[in-house]
Amino acid sequence: MKRPIPYRRIGALCLLTALAQPAIAQDDPVTFSGSVSAGIGSDSNVGIPELDQTTGEGDLSYLFSLEGNVEADASERLTLRAGYELAHTGYQDFDQFSLQTHRGSLEAVYDFDVVEAGVLYNYVHARLDSEGYLNYQQVSPYVTHLAGDRVFLRGALEFTDKDFQTDDARDAEGQGLRGDVYYFIDGASQYVSLTGRVREEDANSDLFDFTGMSVDARYNQDFTVLDRSAELRIGGGYESREYDGVDPLISDARSDDILSAQTGLEFELAGPLALDVDYSYRDRQSNLPNADYDEHVAELRLRASF
Repeated sequence: MKRPIPYRRIGALCLLTALAQPAIAQDDPVTFSGSVSAGIGSDSNVGIPELDQTTGEGDLSYLFSLEGNVEADASERLTLRAGYELAHTGYQDFDQFSLQTHRGSLEAVYDFDVVEAGVLYNYVHARLDSEGYLNYQQVSPYVTHLAGDRVFLRGALEFTDKDFQTDDARDAEGQGLRGDVYYFIDGASQYVSLTGRVREEDANSDLFDFTGMSVDARYNQDFTVLDRSAELRIGGGYESREYDGVDPLISDARSDDILSAQTGLEFELAGPLALDVDYSYRDRQSNLPNADYDEHVAELRLRASF
């Protein structure tokens, strides 16, 4: 058994760091932003990957999300951020898989000139068929550096805690490393990014202990169509997990490989209104039959930003 990670203490430290700063002067910038969206979706294989549950059948869904963020300069070098996001996916036939998540975040970042250093805390409460099924916490200390005008680097540690309400054996603490590289082709209007991760999780049951790695690549480009702004998103990724315990269903240790691809287009309609179209594909390859399947997900949303 690994030494427990003090994620609660680290999360509390992040919050206390934010609250302990001097009061923000009225003439200092405080910005608010947010969005609300509604739409429809189609999933070719409805399920909950975190529970290794899948129906093998497709379904239509209605989608709703609400997001709000605030950012404030507590001093010349210290920036504080907080956010909340609600996301709901309700299925037409498989309503027992309808998923709702609530995510809150706190962040404090300090500018040291050469680098910026910060701490990000995320808390997620997930509800399945209107019943709580997962509480998730993550604390991530990080460092960033802008190299010239084109390259942005970010390195982070990630400490996580999963608390499943319906399956205590899956409760787990984890730790990992993450690195991001952004290359700006035309400022923020056109860029590519590459993200690499390594991590391990120690669950209550050895059956769910694993080590893993992942690599993701993204391409974003802003452009204009009929005097309207639009954004194109293209991405792909690979993830590998090797589990420690021998699964009695296969008399072997579980091994997963996940290939993914995504594309999306956001098109401005009028003022704050935009149409968002997304498509994603996941090919989950596993020696555990319940976790071996592929999935196509398409979503169409109307979004208002403020």
